Amino acid sequence: PEDGDSLRAPAPVRFGDQVLLYYVSDVGIGVAVSNDGLAFTRSGVAIPEQDAPDADSPSVVVLPSGELAMFYGDATGIREARSSDGISWTQQPGPVLVAGADGPDADGVSDPAAVVTVSGEGRPITQIYYTARDTEGKRTIGLAARYPGEPFQKASGLVYDGGAQPRQPSVVRFADFTLLYANELEPNDEAYLVVAVGVAPADVVLPPPSPK
Repeated sequence: PEDGDSLRAPAPVRFGDQVLLYYVSDVGIGVAVSNDGLAFTRSGVAIPEQDAPDADSPSVVVLPSGELAMFYGDATGIREARSSDGISWTQQPGPVLVAGADGPDADGVSDPAAVVTVSGEGRPITQIYYTARDTEGKRTIGLAARYPGEPFQKASGLVYDGGAQPRQPSVVRFADFTLLYANELEPNDEAYLVVAVGVAPADVVLPPPSPK
C-alpha cells in the first residue's frame, strides 16, 4: 500500500473550503484532502519518515497569519513544521518543547494537541496540551503556550491528573468553556484504555445534549 500497512493518529483541520486530514503511516506523516469531510483523497507525505524517523501524533492549527503550523512528537520532544498550503511543509529548527529538568515531564513530552485562541489581553496565543511523563513513569497532561514570535512557556501546574495515566489529549474550545479528552487506564482493569473528559472552568453549566 502507498502508506504502508498501518495508519493511525488522525488529525483533521479545516483550511479554507477544504478539510485536511493528517495521519501517521509507515512512510511518515501523510495528508489527505476532502471537500466535504467525508471522502478523502491522499495528497502525499507532509513529513517524510526519513526526515523525522520518530514523528508521531500530529496536531495542526491555522495561525492568525493564515499559515498552518503542525506540531508532532519525536524522540527529542515536540517539534514544529510550517506550511502555506497544507501539502508542502518546512520543518522548523529544533524542538519547541522538551522534557523538564525535573517535575512531571522530566522523562518526556509527547502527544501535542494544539489550539489557537486569544488571551485575556486580546493577543493571539498558541497553546499546546501534551502528555507529560515523569521519571517514575507517571503520565499527566501539561500545557505550554506562546505569543507570536516568542518561545513556548510551560504552565506552572498540571492541566489534568486523572490518577490513571492520562495521555494523548484532545481539546475542543467553545465560547464559554473548554473540553479536554484524554485516554487513560481503566481503574478496575488496567489492560483497557478508556476516554476521560474534563471541563474548564470547573463551575460551568454545560448545555443540554443536542439530539442532532
